[in-house]
Amino acid sequence: MVNSVEPSPLPKISRHITDHDREGKAIISSSLSPESTWTATKGANFFLGYCTSEFPVEMSSSKDISSYTNYLSSPPGLVVPGGTVLRVVDMEPGLLSPMHRTTSLDYGVVIEGK
Repeated sequence: MVNSVEPSPLPKISRHITDHDREGKAIISSSLSPESTWTATKGANFFLGYCTSEFPVEMSSSKDISSYTNYLSSPPGLVVPGGTVLRVVDMEPGLLSPMHRTTSLDYGVVIEGK
C-alpha cells in the first residue's frame, strides 16, 4: 500500500541525465524535469532515478531516455531482467531492511546516517 510521501529533512535530489545533441556533443537532456517523484511505503520513500530495459544500453536517438520515461509511467518491480535500475531510497532512522537476493547488480550509497 502506498502512503503519502512525508517531506524529508535531507537535501532534495535532482535528476540530470546526459545525452548528445545532433552534432554528437555531450549535453544534459532537457526531456525530463530534474524534479524527483517519490513513492512511499512504511518507513521509506523511493525514487526511480534511472532505468533501462537492456544491458548494454542502447543510447542512440535517446532510446535509453525513452525507455526510462516508459518505466516512470509504469514502474518496474525490484529488478528489470537484463536491464538496469537506479533507485534512491530514503529510510527512516532505525528502519531495518530485510536482506534479499536478486539476479541483479545493486549499489548502496549512504549519503547521510549510519
